[in-house]
Amino acid sequence: MSASRSTPSLLCGSFLAAAVQCVLFSTDGSAAPGTPPYYTEDLTLESAEPGLAVRHEFLYYPVEGRSARDLRSRIAASGPLARRTGRRFAAETDYRVSWRFSYSQGPAGCSITTANVSLALTQVYPVWTSPKDSPKRLQRRWKRFLSALREHENGHRD
Repeated sequence: MSASRSTPSLLCGSFLAAAVQCVLFSTDGSAAPGTPPYYTEDLTLESAEPGLAVRHEFLYYPVEGRSARDLRSRIAASGPLARRTGRRFAAETDYRVSWRFSYSQGPAGCSITTANVSLALTQVYPVWTSPKDSPKRLQRRWKRFLSALREHENGHRD
């Protein structure tokens, strides 16, 4: 016999923090050269735990602007929409955990014979398509913002 279950709101183990490292930005925090204005990356991880599969998808949406005000405005208009509140945010982390198990019945009762768990993570981030002549100060501010945003979202991931 077997059964399966899926739920969108279980916390993930901190093993992901060490397992997931994906940088698709240049050193100044802008979009990596040659990437389209909207792109995704799918990263399927090998797990050290038998019966555990992890899939991590990154989605990026473009923001344009020559000032911090422009960038805030574009993020407010284009950021991911929270389903529960209807508000937009600069980034989002979503996950889905599902499991499947088989069991057998013996003289002592039921016991699980196999168990498999799948974790699907999706993180959405802005990508600034910065003009070549954008102010260095704004580039530094964007890089700090993006670093803090990643740290915040990874707190949801972990």
